[in-house]
Amino acid sequence: MIEKEVIYLARSMENGIEFYSNYLPDHCATAIRETSGKIKCYWNVNTELYEAEEKFDVTDILICFIIVITAIFTLNSRMATASMIFLIFGGQHVIYFIRSVIRIRLKRKGLTRYHGAEHMSTAAYMDLNRIPTIQEVKKYSRFSEYCGSMYFINKVVKPICLSVVTLFFSYDMSIIIRILIYLPILLLIEHIQKRGWFKYLQVLFIDKPTDREIEVAIEGIKEYEKMEDSIKRNYKGAIFIGFIN
Repeated sequence: MIEKEVIYLARSMENGIEFYSNYLPDHCATAIRETSGKIKCYWNVNTELYEAEEKFDVTDILICFIIVITAIFTLNSRMATASMIFLIFGGQHVIYFIRSVIRIRLKRKGLTRYHGAEHMSTAAYMDLNRIPTIQEVKKYSRFSEYCGSMYFINKVVKPICLSVVTLFFSYDMSIIIRILIYLPILLLIEHIQKRGWFKYLQVLFIDKPTDREIEVAIEGIKEYEKMEDSIKRNYKGAIFIGFIN
């Protein structure tokens, strides 16, 4: 019997899911559903995930400055201050996030369901300590605080919340009072982040999967177990790496 593995990293695609090895990080077990409807599983080497990073388009920065300049020329101090707060606390991340969500929704619709299947099947696998069935997977949440998307979600909350609050400041409010208002808001945001409640914002780009996506995810986990077992047997120098979320 193959010893149950721990899944630390996976990536969803438009037609399947990749599960990455804990021993050889660039190796992954992939499960996809072909156009014929059949599920295909295989191992491959993919360094793309580790090379990927948050890349801002010139448009993102430009939009941020347009917001600030427009607010200033409206001669509305609230708008101007709010736009500056938005920019200072990372408004470019918000623009990037919105652009990414729109791109996923318009051009990569299949990805949203496979993403949900990835989270649900992985959670079921880790909790049950074995390969789950489709019905068992359905009992788990499609939202995960360990998803890579949390990096971006946590970055967009502060500029949005603080800039919105700033819009309600009165003109004669002192800087000290404003800071005293900002502080509890920042502390509340930090508390919510630690509790993982922002994970529900993943509803913007993760949909509830059907049996078809869940079936692919389960086959992917089976292939992942085989891959990890093979690596441990054939690569004597391979050591467990794992990932810190």
